[in-house]
Amino acid sequence: MDEEKQLSGLGGWLILVAISLIYQFISVGYGFFSNFSAIFVSNMWAVFCDPNSNMYVANLDWLIYFECVCNSVFLILIGYIIYLFFRKNYKLPSFFIFFKIIYVVFITSDVILCCIVLQLANNYFPDLIGIVGAIINACIWIPYMLTSVRVKNTFINGRRSKPSYNGIVS
Repeated sequence: MDEEKQLSGLGGWLILVAISLIYQFISVGYGFFSNFSAIFVSNMWAVFCDPNSNMYVANLDWLIYFECVCNSVFLILIGYIIYLFFRKNYKLPSFFIFFKIIYVVFITSDVILCCIVLQLANNYFPDLIGIVGAIINACIWIPYMLTSVRVKNTFINGRRSKPSYNGIVS
C-alpha cells in the first residue's frame, strides 16, 4: 500500500506521455498550417476544385474541409489534454483515451476517403502503416491509462470532494 502511494507525480512512463502529447501538438499544428496554408494561399485550391480545370478532382474540396475541421479539433483537443496533464487534473485519463480512439477513427476514415476521392487503389501501403501505428499506440497507452497506479495517484486535482452529511438533519 505504501509503495502505491509513492507512485505519483509526473514521472515514470508519464514522461513519455508528455513528450508524445507535445510532439503530436507540434506535428499536427505544423502539418495543418504548412499544408493547408499552401492550398488556400496558393492557386492550388482553384486548380484542383474548379470543375473547368484540367486537374479537377471531384469531391476534393469536401476532403480538404473534412481534414481542416478534424485537424483544428485535434489541435484544440491536444492543447486541452496538455493543459489537463500539467494541471494533474482527474479528467486527463478520460480525455486521453477519448483522443486515442477518435484519432484511430479519424486516420482510418481519412485514408478511406483519400483512397475514394483520389482513387488511390494501389498506393495505400504508407497509409496502412499510419493506421497500424495509431492502433498500436492506442493499444499501448489506453490500458496504461486505465491500470497505472501512477496515473490514478497523479491525476486527482479538480475532483470534487465527497459531500459531507454530518450537518444534515433527517
